[in-house]
Amino acid sequence: MGIGKDGKLPWRLPSDLKFFNDITVATSDSGKKNVAVMGRKTWESIPLEHRPLPGCLNVVLTRSGSFDIATAENVVICGSVASALELLAASPYCLSIEKVFVTGGGQILRSAFDISCCFVLPFAFPSCFRFIHFPIYRKTHKDDRIGTENGTEMLAFSLAGFAMISSIGLTDREEGDFGPVYEFQWRHFGARCTDLHADYAGQGFDQLLDVIDNIKNNPDDQHIILSAWNPSDLKLMFRVILSMFGDAHVYRNHVRPRQEQLQKLAKAFSCKHNNILKINPEKKNIDSFVTDDFKLVGYDPDQKIDMKMAV
Repeated sequence: MGIGKDGKLPWRLPSDLKFFNDITVATSDSGKKNVAVMGRKTWESIPLEHRPLPGCLNVVLTRSGSFDIATAENVVICGSVASALELLAASPYCLSIEKVFVTGGGQILRSAFDISCCFVLPFAFPSCFRFIHFPIYRKTHKDDRIGTENGTEMLAFSLAGFAMISSIGLTDREEGDFGPVYEFQWRHFGARCTDLHADYAGQGFDQLLDVIDNIKNNPDDQHIILSAWNPSDLKLMFRVILSMFGDAHVYRNHVRPRQEQLQKLAKAFSCKHNNILKINPEKKNIDSFVTDDFKLVGYDPDQKIDMKMAV
């Protein structure tokens, strides 16, 4: 299911079209038929050889008084979703109709949302979606937040190790111990971080495992959250997390490449494979994965955008 653009479907999947045909034609009572309610533009987007949709009553919605349909067989014209339902609820239609499907387009579907009904959404492979591009509406420059710019200072910052840790007050940390940063918060949120040698198994809240479990067993849960931000631990971190929702950190020499990337139209992924990312099905535990367990299939990237390493 997808809202079309310029009279075309957002994707063309034979399985999706078959699903649509099966669901709109099938009835439990062989003596009855279903109804497909659609807007005028949706009607006109259907190839002539497939109009009207077979096996069901076609109800076309239009406010145009001059709109004419060559064949009257299995086609009814109405002015709105409400008037169509009112018509179908009266005799003789109510005696021969089993289900009514509102099939589009977008404006018609939105007007149907206020009606008490069931929604039938077919499954479509995410790898077949075509995403739109988006422009940058706001361009706000911020001064360097960690005082390193993009030159040798950044390299020195990373190499300074214990000296840099000590300079921000973490004198009890040894070289290489960054404190309760990203990965610690993901796996042991709320636990007390002592040093990098301690065994934290079973301590704190394992957000990652909880998120995986909820996605598998309770995907509609509105509380599926993975957070790296624990305010009580911020002063104990070697480097506070640089980015958050809506406020991403971008180096100055990456601004133009990022702008070029955002202006590009995303390429549709290949639909000839069930998945563009294949994951080793034998692995059941998140901690057991290695690089070879992930394989990209049918990957067709766009032309590269040069982006120099920020060091």
